[in-house]
Amino acid sequence: MIFFIIPLYTIFLIPPNSPSYSPELNPAERVFEEVRRRVEGKIYPDLEAKKRAVEKVLKKLATYPDKVQKLTCWNWILQSFQSLSNMTLV
Repeated sequence: MIFFIIPLYTIFLIPPNSPSYSPELNPAERVFEEVRRRVEGKIYPDLEAKKRAVEKVLKKLATYPDKVQKLTCWNWILQSFQSLSNMTLV
C-alpha cells in the first residue's frame, strides 16, 4: 500500500495493483475536484491571487471534517484501515 498525506492531514491508501493513473481510485482527487469546482471559472489578477483562493478553500474544507470524510472515505479505504488495525506488529 502507498500512503499519501495532504495538507488536511488525511491519510489515503492506494491499492498496490492500481493503474499508474487512476483518479477514480484516488480519494485525494475528490478533494481536488471540490477545490477546482470552487476556484476554476473565475478570473484572478495574478497567480498569487489564485493560490490564495485555493488555500482559502482548503482551509475551509479543513474546518468541515465530515465533508472531507464524505469525499474521501470509501468502503475499501475503511476496510483497509480495519485490516491494518487487526494486524499484529512484530
